[in-house]
Amino acid sequence: MAAEERGFHAVFVETVADRYLCPICFLVLREPKLTDCGHHFCTNCFADLPLEPAVPARVECYTSCPSCRARLTKSEIFPNNALKREILDLMIKCDRREKGCEWVGELRNRETHEKECEYVEETCENKCGIMVIRKEMKNHKERLCGRRVTSCDYCSARMEWMDLAAHHLTCLLYPVGCVYSCGQTLARGQMEDHTGRQGNCPNSILSCDFRDNGCQFEGKRHNC
Repeated sequence: MAAEERGFHAVFVETVADRYLCPICFLVLREPKLTDCGHHFCTNCFADLPLEPAVPARVECYTSCPSCRARLTKSEIFPNNALKREILDLMIKCDRREKGCEWVGELRNRETHEKECEYVEETCENKCGIMVIRKEMKNHKERLCGRRVTSCDYCSARMEWMDLAAHHLTCLLYPVGCVYSCGQTLARGQMEDHTGRQGNCPNSILSCDFRDNGCQFEGKRHNC
Protein backbone atom coordinates (compact mmCIF):
# COMPACT_ATOMS: atom_id res chain seq x y z
CA MET A 1 0.00 0.00 0.00
CA ALA A 2 1.41 3.41 -0.92
CA ALA A 3 2.82 5.60 1.86
CA GLU A 4 0.36 8.40 1.11
CA GLU A 5 -2.51 6.02 1.89
CA ARG A 6 -1.12 5.41 5.36
CA GLY A 7 -0.21 8.35 7.61
CA PHE A 8 0.14 11.96 6.53
CA HIS A 9 3.60 12.93 5.32
CA ALA A 10 3.56 16.73 5.47
CA VAL A 11 5.60 19.73 6.63
CA PHE A 12 3.86 20.79 9.84
CA VAL A 13 4.23 24.34 11.17
CA GLU A 14 4.71 23.12 14.73
CA THR A 15 6.13 19.92 16.17
CA VAL A 16 3.42 17.26 16.15
CA ALA A 17 2.45 15.74 19.49
CA ASP A 18 3.22 12.03 19.90
CA ARG A 19 -0.47 11.22 20.40
CA TYR A 20 -1.06 12.16 16.76
CA LEU A 21 1.50 9.65 15.46
CA CYS A 22 0.75 6.15 14.24
CA PRO A 23 2.98 3.54 15.94
CA ILE A 24 3.02 1.46 12.75
CA CYS A 25 4.01 3.94 10.02
CA PHE A 26 5.31 6.65 12.44
CA LEU A 27 3.46 9.33 10.46
CA VAL A 28 0.58 11.56 11.51
CA LEU A 29 -2.57 9.46 11.81
CA ARG A 30 -4.80 9.25 8.75
CA GLU A 31 -8.41 8.18 9.44
CA PRO A 32 -7.47 7.19 13.03
CA LYS A 33 -8.92 4.07 14.54
CA LEU A 34 -9.14 3.54 18.30
CA THR A 35 -8.72 0.00 19.59
CA ASP A 36 -10.56 -1.52 22.52
CA CYS A 37 -7.23 -1.55 24.34
CA GLY A 38 -6.86 2.24 23.97
CA HIS A 39 -4.36 2.70 21.11
CA HIS A 40 -4.65 4.61 17.84
CA PHE A 41 -3.57 3.53 14.35
CA CYS A 42 -4.14 4.68 10.78
CA THR A 43 -7.06 2.80 9.27
CA ASN A 44 -4.96 1.36 6.44
CA CYS A 45 -1.99 0.54 8.67
CA PHE A 46 -4.22 -1.48 10.97
CA ALA A 47 -5.94 -3.15 8.02
CA ASP A 48 -2.59 -4.51 6.87
CA LEU A 49 -1.92 -6.40 10.09
CA PRO A 50 -2.05 -10.20 9.68
CA LEU A 51 -5.10 -12.02 10.94
CA GLU A 52 -4.79 -15.02 13.23
CA PRO A 53 -7.13 -18.04 12.81
CA ALA A 54 -10.17 -17.99 15.03
CA VAL A 55 -10.03 -20.17 18.11
CA PRO A 56 -13.02 -22.38 18.98
CA ALA A 57 -14.33 -19.90 21.54
CA ARG A 58 -14.46 -17.08 19.00
CA VAL A 59 -16.44 -16.53 15.82
CA GLU A 60 -14.10 -13.88 14.38
CA CYS A 61 -10.47 -13.93 13.31
CA TYR A 62 -8.34 -11.61 15.39
CA THR A 63 -5.14 -9.61 15.22
CA SER A 64 -2.71 -8.45 17.87
CA CYS A 65 -2.39 -4.80 18.88
CA PRO A 66 1.11 -3.68 17.80
CA SER A 67 1.43 -1.57 20.96
CA CYS A 68 0.36 -3.97 23.71
CA ARG A 69 -0.20 -7.29 21.87
CA ALA A 70 -3.81 -7.51 23.06
CA ARG A 71 -6.03 -9.63 20.86
CA LEU A 72 -8.47 -7.57 18.80
CA THR A 73 -11.26 -8.43 16.40
CA LYS A 74 -12.74 -6.03 13.83
CA SER A 75 -15.60 -5.29 16.19
CA GLU A 76 -13.10 -4.00 18.77
CA ILE A 77 -11.70 -1.09 16.73
CA PHE A 78 -13.59 2.14 16.17
CA PRO A 79 -13.13 5.35 14.13
CA ASN A 80 -12.13 8.32 16.28
CA ASN A 81 -13.67 11.29 14.50
CA ALA A 82 -12.86 13.74 17.26
CA LEU A 83 -9.15 12.96 16.95
CA LYS A 84 -9.47 13.09 13.14
CA ARG A 85 -10.80 16.66 13.37
CA GLU A 86 -7.92 17.67 15.66
CA ILE A 87 -5.42 16.29 13.18
CA LEU A 88 -7.07 18.00 10.21
CA ASP A 89 -6.87 21.29 12.18
CA LEU A 90 -3.05 21.07 12.26
CA MET A 91 -1.29 23.77 10.23
CA ILE A 92 1.06 22.70 7.44
CA LYS A 93 3.29 24.32 4.83
CA CYS A 94 3.24 23.55 1.14
CA ASP A 95 5.51 20.65 0.16
CA ARG A 96 6.98 22.97 -2.49
CA ARG A 97 8.07 25.72 -0.12
CA GLU A 98 11.68 25.35 -1.29
CA LYS A 99 10.53 26.18 -4.83
CA GLY A 100 8.87 29.36 -3.60
CA CYS A 101 5.33 28.49 -2.48
CA GLU A 102 4.45 30.39 0.72
CA TRP A 103 1.07 28.73 1.36
CA VAL A 104 0.27 27.77 4.95
CA GLY A 105 -3.05 26.20 5.86
CA GLU A 106 -4.92 23.48 7.68
CA LEU A 107 -4.14 19.88 6.79
CA ARG A 108 -7.75 19.40 5.63
CA ASN A 109 -7.14 21.97 2.87
CA ARG A 110 -4.06 20.26 1.49
CA GLU A 111 -5.76 18.60 -1.50
CA THR A 112 -7.51 21.84 -2.45
CA HIS A 113 -4.19 23.66 -2.38
CA GLU A 114 -2.54 20.92 -4.46
CA LYS A 115 -5.06 21.60 -7.23
CA GLU A 116 -4.24 25.33 -7.17
CA CYS A 117 -0.54 25.49 -6.23
CA GLU A 118 1.42 27.40 -8.85
CA TYR A 119 4.57 25.44 -8.00
CA VAL A 120 3.27 21.97 -8.87
CA GLU A 121 5.29 20.42 -11.70
CA GLU A 122 3.32 19.23 -14.69
CA THR A 123 4.25 17.75 -18.04
CA CYS A 124 4.24 20.38 -20.79
CA GLU A 125 0.84 20.53 -22.46
CA ASN A 126 2.58 20.55 -25.85
CA LYS A 127 3.90 17.06 -25.01
CA CYS A 128 7.56 18.02 -25.33
CA GLY A 129 8.35 15.82 -22.32
CA ILE A 130 9.64 18.63 -20.08
CA MET A 131 8.27 19.12 -16.56
CA VAL A 132 7.34 22.73 -15.83
CA ILE A 133 5.82 24.38 -12.75
CA ARG A 134 2.34 25.75 -13.34
CA LYS A 135 3.26 29.41 -12.94
CA GLU A 136 5.80 29.10 -15.78
CA MET A 137 3.71 26.90 -18.09
CA LYS A 138 2.32 29.75 -20.23
CA ASN A 139 5.77 31.26 -20.83
CA HIS A 140 7.24 27.82 -21.57
CA LYS A 141 4.49 26.90 -24.05
CA GLU A 142 4.62 30.21 -25.89
CA ARG A 143 8.34 31.07 -25.82
CA LEU A 144 10.53 28.11 -24.82
CA CYS A 145 8.90 24.83 -25.79
CA GLY A 146 10.49 23.03 -28.72
CA ARG A 147 7.05 21.87 -29.82
CA ARG A 148 5.39 25.28 -29.79
CA VAL A 149 3.79 26.18 -33.12
CA THR A 150 5.54 28.92 -35.04
CA SER A 151 5.70 30.31 -38.59
CA CYS A 152 8.55 30.60 -41.05
CA ASP A 153 9.43 34.30 -41.36
CA TYR A 154 9.91 33.89 -45.12
CA CYS A 155 7.14 31.62 -46.41
CA SER A 156 4.70 31.76 -43.43
CA ALA A 157 4.45 27.93 -43.28
CA ARG A 158 3.28 26.73 -39.84
CA MET A 159 5.27 24.09 -37.96
CA GLU A 160 6.74 23.17 -34.58
CA TRP A 161 9.67 25.34 -33.54
CA MET A 162 12.07 22.37 -33.39
CA ASP A 163 11.44 21.75 -37.11
CA LEU A 164 12.13 25.34 -38.15
CA ALA A 165 15.90 25.00 -38.68
CA ALA A 166 15.44 21.97 -40.95
CA HIS A 167 12.70 23.80 -42.85
CA HIS A 168 15.06 26.73 -43.52
CA LEU A 169 17.37 24.34 -45.38
CA THR A 170 14.70 23.73 -48.03
CA CYS A 171 12.46 26.82 -47.85
CA LEU A 172 12.29 28.36 -51.35
CA LEU A 173 11.90 31.87 -49.91
CA TYR A 174 14.80 31.60 -47.46
CA PRO A 175 17.54 34.14 -48.35
CA VAL A 176 20.85 32.61 -49.45
CA GLY A 177 24.02 33.88 -51.02
CA CYS A 178 24.67 33.21 -54.69
CA VAL A 179 26.25 29.79 -55.26
CA TYR A 180 28.82 31.48 -57.55
CA SER A 181 29.75 34.04 -54.86
CA CYS A 182 28.79 37.07 -56.88
CA GLY A 183 27.83 38.86 -53.65
CA GLN A 184 24.09 38.89 -54.26
CA THR A 185 21.58 37.49 -51.76
CA LEU A 186 18.28 36.16 -53.04
CA ALA A 187 15.51 33.67 -52.23
CA ARG A 188 16.58 30.05 -52.65
CA GLY A 189 13.84 29.50 -55.22
CA GLN A 190 15.25 32.28 -57.41
CA MET A 191 18.74 30.80 -57.60
CA GLU A 192 18.22 28.88 -60.83
CA ASP A 193 16.85 31.94 -62.62
CA HIS A 194 19.68 34.08 -61.25
CA THR A 195 22.46 31.75 -62.36
CA GLY A 196 20.85 30.37 -65.54
CA ARG A 197 21.46 31.54 -69.10
CA GLN A 198 18.77 34.19 -68.80
CA GLY A 199 19.92 35.34 -65.37
CA ASN A 200 22.24 38.12 -64.31
CA CYS A 201 24.91 36.43 -62.17
CA PRO A 202 28.26 37.55 -63.60
CA ASN A 203 30.06 34.53 -62.13
CA SER A 204 27.78 31.86 -63.59
CA ILE A 205 29.64 29.19 -65.55
CA LEU A 206 27.89 28.81 -68.89
CA SER A 207 28.51 26.81 -72.00
CA CYS A 208 28.95 28.46 -75.42
CA ASP A 209 25.77 29.37 -77.30
CA PHE A 210 27.06 27.17 -80.11
CA ARG A 211 27.56 24.06 -77.99
CA ASP A 212 25.03 22.19 -80.15
CA ASN A 213 27.30 22.90 -83.10
CA GLY A 214 30.28 21.33 -81.35
CA CYS A 215 31.88 24.17 -79.31
CA GLN A 216 33.15 22.82 -75.97
CA PHE A 217 33.92 26.20 -74.37
CA GLU A 218 32.61 26.94 -70.86
CA GLY A 219 33.27 30.11 -68.91
CA LYS A 220 31.85 32.98 -66.89
CA ARG A 221 28.86 34.77 -68.33
CA HIS A 222 30.81 37.79 -69.63
CA ASN A 223 33.24 35.50 -71.48
CA CYS A 224 30.56 33.54 -73.33
